[in-house]
Amino acid sequence: MTHWEFSHIPFDGDKTDDEIVCQKCGWHWKVKDGGNDLYVCHKCYTDNSKYYMSNSNFEGADPVTAIASAIGEVAGATGSVAQARASKQLSKTDKQKEIETICGKDRSKSWSKKKKASFNECKNSVLITLDNEKNLSKEEKKKQEEFQKNYLLQKNKQEKNIAYLIIGVVTLILGFAIYKKMNK
Repeated sequence: MTHWEFSHIPFDGDKTDDEIVCQKCGWHWKVKDGGNDLYVCHKCYTDNSKYYMSNSNFEGADPVTAIASAIGEVAGATGSVAQARASKQLSKTDKQKEIETICGKDRSKSWSKKKKASFNECKNSVLITLDNEKNLSKEEKKKQEEFQKNYLLQKNKQEKNIAYLIIGVVTLILGFAIYKKMNK
């Protein structure tokens, strides 16, 4: 497999046929372990396909064919990046999603100390709120279960009382009808 690179993109020369090296974070993995997204870094999710795309599609080809091949390769790379982002989003926990919604994404590596402290304070506040809601919801759930249990007991009692009342009324009517027949 031959490799080519864009002239405007810096490259440190760590390309081999059997190993992929992430040009952003330096993480490396074997081609056989790359999976469906061979060129997407499994650590920082950077798409490295532009560093490893083969130029064999372009050798001796007319310009139209070369352009069509390049568009196909770029389209494939775009799909793999989208898949990586989607799988990363799915793997986030509810707590992480809630923190991102309220506090924003964690970019603390590039932030000042003040911004880091502010983000961490917001994050801790969200975590405390979520824990309180979880504990509160447990208590509320327990109260709701008790209420439902009591409601069902009351309902059963009422149904029994109605049944006894109906039986009593029917017995009274029959007794009155029998009394009338006997006194005629």
